[in-house]
Amino acid sequence: MTTPPYHQIRAMGIPWYRKEDYPKILKIMSDGKVLPRTWADWSNKAEQLREKLVKDGVIVETILLDPDEFPGWCKARGLDVNSQARTAFANEAVARKHASTH
Repeated sequence: MTTPPYHQIRAMGIPWYRKEDYPKILKIMSDGKVLPRTWADWSNKAEQLREKLVKDGVIVETILLDPDEFPGWCKARGLDVNSQARTAFANEAVARKHASTH
């Protein structure tokens, strides 16, 4: 049995959204059409992922993504406003937080 690549990671970030921000999240994301249509649906899937990772021994940090600031963060890094950028944003925040422990 092979070890999933995230097993080698001590901490990882998951982008997290406030319920009131979710409609704007859907609008600003270039891949917004593939995201769950409602915050409740997204939240359920995100919680399932978080719980699985924690069960597998991964330290998981939920990183709040502000829809007013995120496009600027992406632009500064030459990234499209999409899932890859969301993941990079969350992992960058966790890396900064845990810089002295990795």
